[in-house]
Amino acid sequence: MIKRYIFILCIFSHQYTVHAEVKPLLRWYQYDLPPYHILRGDLAGQGPLDLMLSLWKDTLPDYDHKDIPVNTTRMLREFSSTRDHRCITGSFIFPESTPNWLWSAPIYVEPPVLLVTRKEIWEQLGKPDSIEFENLLTRQSLKFGHFDGRIYTGKIDQAIQHASQYDHVITVASHASGESLMKMLNRKRVDYILGFITEIQWLNLSKQQDYSTHFKTIRLKHHQELQSVHVGCVNTNWGKQTIDALNRTITPENQSKIWQRYSRWINDSMLIEYFLNIQRDFFTRQTIDNE
Repeated sequence: MIKRYIFILCIFSHQYTVHAEVKPLLRWYQYDLPPYHILRGDLAGQGPLDLMLSLWKDTLPDYDHKDIPVNTTRMLREFSSTRDHRCITGSFIFPESTPNWLWSAPIYVEPPVLLVTRKEIWEQLGKPDSIEFENLLTRQSLKFGHFDGRIYTGKIDQAIQHASQYDHVITVASHASGESLMKMLNRKRVDYILGFITEIQWLNLSKQQDYSTHFKTIRLKHHQELQSVHVGCVNTNWGKQTIDALNRTITPENQSKIWQRYSRWINDSMLIEYFLNIQRDFFTRQTIDNE
């Protein structure tokens, strides 16, 4: 009889231990946007946001972490919800994302967005170094490609939204939309797009396409704003505690690692130095302002 009770006690003890070891699930949303997140192929996991995600997971060992690839349209839906245990690895902060989500300290700043076009279109435009983006959008003879829900800066986003009703503005809503747009540009399905430094060079550095042969970049006049990137979590008590923990991981040492990973996807030594100088200047000013 005593052995029987001991056996039953051991079963209950084992069941309690198994139950106690179950960790809550934390969902991490990832933009399918190489080379920030690289979700497929031989280079998977080697983007700067991939490194960030590994840091965040190490900071939060009490959770089972689930990676969920999303496009911008899906993420806009998530920003409207207050369900717990949801975060995004890294994102700009914009109006739709602030009521229901909390944001960390800045991790890095994105250099100004550039216009990308084929060489023959660049020559047709007069080989400019910079251009009035809003005026270019009115030229119905040139097709502009963008993907649904993408955020650049307030004024640029407003101009795109205003022009989206026209036939010469082509909207894409697929996964890996930045990569898709670069391929559409190469295939002459669109004539120009917008992109950040690393996105523009992704096809070349991933050996899918020779960037230098096909494309030219043009600065946008009056649009030289820097966009800071943050990790975000849902705006609840749980989210506040989680962001507080993640903020303690955003150290100068970890930021430097992220900047170096970002630099890997810039195929130009001058542009790498440009990117790193932007980081140093921004965070030096931030330190001074906080003193």
